Amino acid sequence: MNVRQLQVVVAVLGAAAALGPMAAAHIETSPDGNSVTAEGLRGMLLGSNDLPGFQTTQCPRVVTSAAEWARNDRAAIGELRTEGFVMGVRESLRSRTGQSTADSEAVHFRTAAGAGREVVRQVAGARTMGLRRRFAVPAIPAGQGYSLVTDGGMSYHVVFSVRSDEYAVALAVPPGAALSDSRGEAEVIAAAAGILARTS
Repeated sequence: MNVRQLQVVVAVLGAAAALGPMAAAHIETSPDGNSVTAEGLRGMLLGSNDLPGFQTTQCPRVVTSAAEWARNDRAAIGELRTEGFVMGVRESLRSRTGQSTADSEAVHFRTAAGAGREVVRQVAGARTMGLRRRFAVPAIPAGQGYSLVTDGGMSYHVVFSVRSDEYAVALAVPPGAALSDSRGEAEVIAAAAGILARTS
């Protein structure tokens, strides 16, 4: 190997090291043949104005560790690994005119069954987190909607899966906010339906 070839090898290895986990997660193919890239997963998140009046607050980072995704919740870590967690991204948004916030997430699993089990797990978890009510999501086949009541106010959620990917949208409003349940539910359903449209 001459000096020029050695320089090229060093440059390539240096670039890969700089990418870290992102390099390994750049392209993943599930056993069911569903391929996804990190950038493709990011593209399935809500952007500014996908939820009217909201703008993004950060550049979402791809997470490839089940422990990090579950924020070190041991029970959740085990369930995610069993489900075949591969990688996920979260996006935070903030209202331009008030204190409401929103979040969206896109998670890739090794199989469609794993993504479907994650939807079931999230809905089941809502029962221990101040579940107020479940609501229908007619715009999304097999979509699940629910609202929560917490000390911080109300939140509205829609979760669903498409092939090996699970998606979730949430809208949180502070106490006393002038937002009816029907309006809150309609807004998260519309935002989630926009994400569903990108999967086709």
